[in-house]
Amino acid sequence: MCPRIVLRAGAVAKPDCRDRATVRPSSVDVFCSHHHQLTERLQLATDLTAALISFCRKGKEMLSRFLLGLACGLVLLTGSLQAQHAGDLEFEYDGGQISIVNGEEGFEDGTKIFEAEMGFGGLFDGYTDEPGFISEGPDHGIGPNDIISYNVLQSRFGFFLNYWNPTTGLVETTSSTLDVDGIATQTISSLIGGGGVLGQADGIGDFHSHLDFQLSNGSAVGAYALLVELSTDRSGVSKSDPFYIVFGYGIDETQHGDAVAKFAGVPEPGAIGLLTAGALAGLVRLRRRSSALA
Repeated sequence: MCPRIVLRAGAVAKPDCRDRATVRPSSVDVFCSHHHQLTERLQLATDLTAALISFCRKGKEMLSRFLLGLACGLVLLTGSLQAQHAGDLEFEYDGGQISIVNGEEGFEDGTKIFEAEMGFGGLFDGYTDEPGFISEGPDHGIGPNDIISYNVLQSRFGFFLNYWNPTTGLVETTSSTLDVDGIATQTISSLIGGGGVLGQADGIGDFHSHLDFQLSNGSAVGAYALLVELSTDRSGVSKSDPFYIVFGYGIDETQHGDAVAKFAGVPEPGAIGLLTAGALAGLVRLRRRSSALA
């Protein structure tokens, strides 16, 4: 027998799955089974869609909260970094002299040393504005409206612009020049120094300024160093002790460290051995003299 057909206006004729007794199982049962499976799958898809929409809404809220927290954190971090950049040279007036507060001390004479990296290749090749010079806050502030100047000195190697050769490990003369731009530009070479105004403190004595350093085109890779001192127009305050700024140009971190050690006066391993041997020889001679006198 044929299955009973249910007809409704505007509807497509379909077998009535409720009347299974009058139809052949091989046709209607299969249709009804597929119909129920399709219904279940549609319901599952509907539930998954609703869950996904709910998850996205919650995720959007969580993402919004995360981004808001991140933005607040960046604002706070930016505010704390505006006063001081990493690697800035800090100074103050102490005992009638400009005192350099931070920096690594050299082995030979205690000269402070600061490091900076120059751009290598591209638009900013051979350029940096680091380190900055800062004296701010209740601990380090200088006099209101004080003018701070810099002066490049001749180093113990005999140069104003000192070049460390990564191949030889020696400080050598160089044909390169370094433009130092503060209020006015000074061009420093191996044989010519210079100086100028670094900047002026504000009305409460806070000071923060940067110089622009630009190495000449075609310079060899290596490290370039300046021996610098600071001075002030404040009466009764003398110049700072000299300090080095060692610029890395096209060299890696290890090589930059070797250059810093060279300007710091750290003895080479062979030199340390010679110093040790010399000290031992002196001790032996001292003991022999003491025995002879006894």
